[in-house]
Amino acid sequence: FPEKRAFFLDGSGLFAFNGGPLNGDLNGGFIPFYSRTVGLADGQTVPIDDGVKVVGRVGDLSLGVLDVDTGAIPGVAATNLGAARFAYNPTDQWQFGTLLTHGDPLGGSDGDFVGFDTGWHTSDFLSGQNLDASAWVARTGGTQPAGQHKGWGFDLTYPNIDWYLEGQYNVFGDAFNPSLGFLPRPGTRQYYLETNYYWYLPPEDHSAIQNFTFGQNYDRIEDLAGHLQSSKLIVTPFTFYENDGTWFNVHLNREHESLEAPFQVDNNVTIPAGDYDFDSYRLEFITPTASSFYVDTVVGSGAFYDGHAQNDSVQFNWAALDGKLEMLLYYQGVFASLPEGHFVQRLWQFNGTYSFTPDLSFSSFVQYDTSVDQLGFNTRLHWVIKPGRDLYLVWNRNWRQSVLALAPGVPDVADTVIVKLAWTFNP
Repeated sequence: FPEKRAFFLDGSGLFAFNGGPLNGDLNGGFIPFYSRTVGLADGQTVPIDDGVKVVGRVGDLSLGVLDVDTGAIPGVAATNLGAARFAYNPTDQWQFGTLLTHGDPLGGSDGDFVGFDTGWHTSDFLSGQNLDASAWVARTGGTQPAGQHKGWGFDLTYPNIDWYLEGQYNVFGDAFNPSLGFLPRPGTRQYYLETNYYWYLPPEDHSAIQNFTFGQNYDRIEDLAGHLQSSKLIVTPFTFYENDGTWFNVHLNREHESLEAPFQVDNNVTIPAGDYDFDSYRLEFITPTASSFYVDTVVGSGAFYDGHAQNDSVQFNWAALDGKLEMLLYYQGVFASLPEGHFVQRLWQFNGTYSFTPDLSFSSFVQYDTSVDQLGFNTRLHWVIKPGRDLYLVWNRNWRQSVLALAPGVPDVADTVIVKLAWTFNP
């Protein structure tokens, strides 16, 4: 979830670390510090008793220091959490720095992270081309299990008009644990490679098509002994963009998954341990986004482990009343057939916003997920009194049990009403 609390948002860019998420989609990479971990523990809200933050720049040095005391809730002890980021720019092209964090949001043990990073950028590579390079190394400590506590990695990117090339490599020890961040797959070596070529049509051709794209990206995750856990190759033989926002592309996918234990993919379907290779395709078409109403449609189909799956979605976007009213309706359906069984999962989402004035808006988000049979919504009234002074009235309602299993007339819901006033004082 994105950070929305003003205290943590202000100056958050100064905590950025040159080393982070793997750019593919195998749930790789890591985030060394994410402020959403402060005030949450296993999905539960934890009270924040007090906190202090100092952010700023002095010449070529930038710094961000955060220290917060959180209170106790059942199962989670009170604790102190801290993060400090220092970065130095000896030139306009080069930066190096360090990130330090301390504490564990769960309150059960200490967790320390010490990381060093560097980043370099030039726009003069090969006579005017862009080139970016970054590297990082880190270690976690405190009360941690035995194992390898170190991690390191690098990224090299060539982001230019005609070509986009990127190579990334990360290594995470099996006991590497950034407690104030996220590391989904410890004990792995992770690779990412992307190549894209963009072919632009000259403006004098007066073509409706703006450009074509051809490319591929490849993710690979191994354990520290070199055994393949997951890989995914996405080949994009054809993508075109039109001047009015129309977009169409084709993805051809080849995936590998090595399951060391049975994987419960649905409540009634469990895939046995083993090695699986499967191919699929994905088509996406977006109607002109320059219009007030446009549709984003995705059709995906192919092998899925030792069976077959269809994964389709459609999103309707509509703006009316000179942009005051915006609505989005999204549907995704997964239909899978495997030797172990069949399952269907559906997701519906609705998001609507009405702006009475530029300073006063009303929004509502509703979601229903059949995989857990749960319904919830978030409704918010936002009034900008003046820049830097905001009033929020929020109502959250979530059905805690399966909606279809509830007895008639006995809704089991969790309601929360929040009134928040954010007031910025300028000396």
